[in-house]
Amino acid sequence: MNNSRIIHNKGNSARLHCNIASAKEYLFFILDAAEFILTRIEKFNEIELTPCSVALDDIVICGERLFYFVAKDKCFSVNFPLNINEKKRAIHLKDIELNLSSISHIRGALDDLFSGFLKGYRTLEESNTYSSSVLSLKEIRFVEQILTSESGYVRYDYDKGNENGRFHPLNHLDFNYNRGTFKIGLYQRLSPYEFINLFGCIPKKECSFLERILHPMSFRNFIRKIRAFFKTIVWIVCKNSRRRYRAFRKVFRLSSAFFRFVA
Repeated sequence: MNNSRIIHNKGNSARLHCNIASAKEYLFFILDAAEFILTRIEKFNEIELTPCSVALDDIVICGERLFYFVAKDKCFSVNFPLNINEKKRAIHLKDIELNLSSISHIRGALDDLFSGFLKGYRTLEESNTYSSSVLSLKEIRFVEQILTSESGYVRYDYDKGNENGRFHPLNHLDFNYNRGTFKIGLYQRLSPYEFINLFGCIPKKECSFLERILHPMSFRNFIRKIRAFFKTIVWIVCKNSRRRYRAFRKVFRLSSAFFRFVA
């Protein structure tokens, strides 16, 4: 996944629909992001992801994921199933091609389209028939594809205002939205680079792990210190070299088994 591209969005956060809490809002965000990129296509550059290459307000596309760094305390990532055609200033979703005009048209028709369901229409096609802004067949297919695709929504929060110990950790990841949401606490604050790395988008970087107990580095250091302490005791107490060797092996086996059990 070396194909990473970035566009700097400093001062333009209001242009993007960032509060994603439903499939409809995910669709709005995808349309906003696509339009934003196409209107600034000359600034849409390939990058090598490093700790210094990503900043606040940046939009990064890596593989089929889009990362948006909204603020110092908040960033999120969603699936971005679109391909950007720079020459045509168009987007592709499988065999569907849309330009800026189509994107604007879809956005303008969405409110009518969704309000049709409240009037009893059962499908997008049926609702579209009675809409004031009728969408073309390819535009309807585009909306259907996005609404039925996995959003893959993951948000990182540094939430000082709602912090409540291990019930609502200061640093945490929120997955999905609405009733499907769940939270995983973090021991450290994440930088934009570290957040991207969670998704395996940075070449030759190890996979991230969930640890069962304590902070992983603190716990490993604790085990090492305990092991070193008992080795010193064994060295002092066991003067016979054979007994000393057996004691060393026991200490090593016990500490390793304990670490495997709790880590």
